[in-house]
Amino acid sequence: MTWPPSSAGGPYTPRDVRSLYPPITEKHLRYLVKWGLVRGGAPRPQTDNSQYSFGDLLTIKHVASELERGVPLRVILSGLLSER
Repeated sequence: MTWPPSSAGGPYTPRDVRSLYPPITEKHLRYLVKWGLVRGGAPRPQTDNSQYSFGDLLTIKHVASELERGVPLRVILSGLLSER
């Protein structure tokens, strides 16, 4: 991975996100998109061309830190939704 990605505000691929925040899995990223907490561009079938902005990374970083503390994903997601 080259750092920084193509521009200062992204886009960041799922691979970039997972290398920056190891607790985050593809499943977590799909849930964040599904719940509307990150935009993450729609992936194409059989390939993952999702891209995340710098703003999305802030949310992802928060989720990663909560997961490291042992907080269940469902609790994190509902907390983020209530903040919005």
